[in-house]
Amino acid sequence: MAQSSLLNEYLEFREQRRNAHLDCCLFREHALPDTNEDIAALPFERAMAELEKIVDELEKGAVPLEESIRIYERGEALKKHCEALLKNAEQRIEKITFGADGRPSGTEPLDVE
Repeated sequence: MAQSSLLNEYLEFREQRRNAHLDCCLFREHALPDTNEDIAALPFERAMAELEKIVDELEKGAVPLEESIRIYERGEALKKHCEALLKNAEQRIEKITFGADGRPSGTEPLDVE
């Protein structure tokens, strides 16, 4: 009985490693271009989705060292791009101000700090 359980655990582990390797290979082949020049054109949502995918791959630890460095650098570029897009959005948002009577009286820049 114990041998059967151990064998099942081993087979499950081997399948997970194989799937992680396949995911890693698919990620490398299809998701990342060779340069980061395309990042400036990405909308916020796509940049965040790609950044999350990179973080997930790095956390799995199934990516070879050189590839890890390359996708980490892309992740850094994506992070900076997302931060810039958020800062730009914050600058465009205005806060509604209210008069003493409680009625809206105008707008002023949003102070996020």
